[in-house]
Amino acid sequence: MITRRNLMSAAGAVSLCAGRMAYGAVPAFRPERIEQAYEAFIRLIGSLSPGTVYESYSGVVFGVVPGAAAAPLLRFQGITKTVWSGLDGGGLRSRRYDVMVFSDYLTRSAVTAFKNPMTDWEVDVPVVATGPESLDHSVELMRVGRRAMYSPNNWQQSGATLSHGYEVAFSYPHPLKPAVWPDASPGERGFSTIATTSEAPVQTLLDPNVDSARATRHWLNVTSWSPWLKLGQMPGSLAWRARGEKGVHVNELPEEIRARVGREVPGFFEAQEPWSERRDEFQQYIQSQAPKPVA
Repeated sequence: MITRRNLMSAAGAVSLCAGRMAYGAVPAFRPERIEQAYEAFIRLIGSLSPGTVYESYSGVVFGVVPGAAAAPLLRFQGITKTVWSGLDGGGLRSRRYDVMVFSDYLTRSAVTAFKNPMTDWEVDVPVVATGPESLDHSVELMRVGRRAMYSPNNWQQSGATLSHGYEVAFSYPHPLKPAVWPDASPGERGFSTIATTSEAPVQTLLDPNVDSARATRHWLNVTSWSPWLKLGQMPGSLAWRARGEKGVHVNELPEEIRARVGREVPGFFEAQEPWSERRDEFQQYIQSQAPKPVA
């Protein structure tokens, strides 16, 4: 006897079967296949063919001090421009340029100064331009696993989505010495801990006809204090949380941030290499201070 319950059960079984068939049609990624993993990785973060790849991102930076909840300080937005080129003998080279701007946490309006709630001091807020940062990539480098980002354990497939994540932590001699820059230097050494995850459809990342995939990236960076916050050697750190979209055409970048970056850094979009000398926020801060402190 055909009843409404029987019909619903049959429909549910058909739906489940269709779902299993669709899932089964998704290709399985095998990270141990080095050539496949290398091409998927480059499609995810950059481009297998020479060209320029853009990523727009936005997030919040928090101030973290021992014994207190993290406090949101500012919002930030940025655009990363990476120029990819081929290397003699195979492989690729990426040259990365980045421009980051800040806005008020509550109103989201652009800021050039703000009152730091951790000190109640008003500080100037810079436009931070960094790069170029060059990195070479090849199947052989992935095979020998010289970089944390190349580990096969970094990959995870969930249905039709393939993600790649890794973590890097390091410290370095801080270029602003506390004896010379007591308000701007966090100490003799700085530090950074980066955790980043990028994801895209697995079919796109394994498609031999695709050179560069549109991808979503999430990252968290815990760093020592930025010099312009003028927190000196106060115990604590900054936590930067962001989400980005990679692989968009320059005309698809968010209009507001694209216009602001274009005003702040003329030629960023037009020139293949917006600047040649390496820039970072420490060098930028030192150059912005006049007169310089006396040692």
